[in-house]
Amino acid sequence: MADTMHERSSDGDGLARTISVVGLSISQAADELQQAAERLIAAEEQAREADIRVSTAEEQLAQGAAKTAELLTLIQNAKEGQVEAEEKTRRAEQRLQLTTERNQLLEEQVAELQTQLEEAEAQPAVTVILDDERTALQEAIAAEVRRPSPRSSASPSR
Repeated sequence: MADTMHERSSDGDGLARTISVVGLSISQAADELQQAAERLIAAEEQAREADIRVSTAEEQLAQGAAKTAELLTLIQNAKEGQVEAEEKTRRAEQRLQLTTERNQLLEEQVAELQTQLEEAEAQPAVTVILDDERTALQEAIAAEVRRPSPRSSASPSR
């Protein structure tokens, strides 16, 4: 009986030790499980933060793309405006060239007319007789020619 008790006591000590070891293992497993749960919670929080950063980055990328498209449109409009301005400048330069040429031609004509005017002023005056005045002048000259001169009337009387 003592052996049976000793066996029971030894079995009881072994069982207690086994329970103690298993309890310690369970406790360590629970601690590890707790730590794993905490790491999982932290990882989930980091994943949420990463998702938020990704969403923010995607929004910023979309805004950047929209801004880029807007800027490209503005650049295209500016290029079209520049082409129009260059065309207007080219036409204005052509008009300026034509105007300059016309002005030079007119200045040459003015100089030629000025020379002709100076030449005409240097020549003796010319009397211009109009048709009506011509007839009156012819009649006056004819009357003078027909009128006897005072000397010719004195000769026949002698």
